[in-house]
Amino acid sequence: MREPFLYGEVSSYSQARCVVVNGPNTFFEKPGLSWESSAGRFVYKAFDQARDYFENKKAYAYDRIPTGVLSLTPVTEGEDDKALWKHFHRAAKVLSFTTGGGVAVGHVEATNGDDVAFRMLGFSRCDGFFQPNNWFDLEVVNGFSSFAGAFHRYLEDEPSTRPLTYSLDFYRASNAARSTSLELAIVASYSSLEILVHFILREKAGWSKDLLNKNAFSDKLRAAAAFIHLAVDPLEHASNTQAKLKSFSDKDGYAALAECRNSIVHSDKSFRLTGIELEETWRMSQWLVEIFSFFVVGYRGLMADRRRMSGWRGEGTGLVPLR
Repeated sequence: MREPFLYGEVSSYSQARCVVVNGPNTFFEKPGLSWESSAGRFVYKAFDQARDYFENKKAYAYDRIPTGVLSLTPVTEGEDDKALWKHFHRAAKVLSFTTGGGVAVGHVEATNGDDVAFRMLGFSRCDGFFQPNNWFDLEVVNGFSSFAGAFHRYLEDEPSTRPLTYSLDFYRASNAARSTSLELAIVASYSSLEILVHFILREKAGWSKDLLNKNAFSDKLRAAAAFIHLAVDPLEHASNTQAKLKSFSDKDGYAALAECRNSIVHSDKSFRLTGIELEETWRMSQWLVEIFSFFVVGYRGLMADRRRMSGWRGEGTGLVPLR
């Protein structure tokens, strides 16, 4: 974790705020995005001048753009600078899963009333500004606090294996790679799924090490989907891939994803997806990452369906499809 430079001596503070780089589009809802964790109450508000950037995202695809301010009203006063930075660093992960890309925070200012207690100069790392559409959209804004609070609280007490943190890194990498290599994006997304699926089966479903080792990943992926009670077919919006699989009677979406990834990594030509089939498979894989992540943190609210490639905005928004 990259830490900023402490400017001044640490003293007690009652409020803190930082600049957010490449943060999410709040669609300029006046209250902004807010949530609560054990650290306190967070509020993210976008700069008015960020509107032009969000309306022309592709023009600034690889830029690092200050998009807003994140403020924290802490539950506990008197924490030091390192504790404060951890709070903001976790909040950045919440915002990163929201955008699908790495969000940076920095230039922290801690205050006590009208007085500045101390400042922290410098920023964490971030990805490019433009990211593919994901689960977060306009219709999800009003329920954002439920997701963000659950995600942040999980990070505060995350197991030592850090399943959410590591899967998020591959999820981000997949989104970032999409514009240059669809195959690489699929491999990264698959790695994110491996982390989440193994964690769910081992820690939640009670699978033994031997059981995990002797099953193919497609079977483990299918088992994890059944365990979390996924209520829909992952391929329901992948008509081209469904048509391709008709010639393979033993393959469903989980098997197609695993064989697609293996064909890329091992240069195996026995099963190949091309063009729109690869796009559908990648979207399905990232959607599954989102579904499993929501299960892990306990979120069951609204999400946009990134698998859809046609229709009107908002038509694909619904509750996380878990029974």
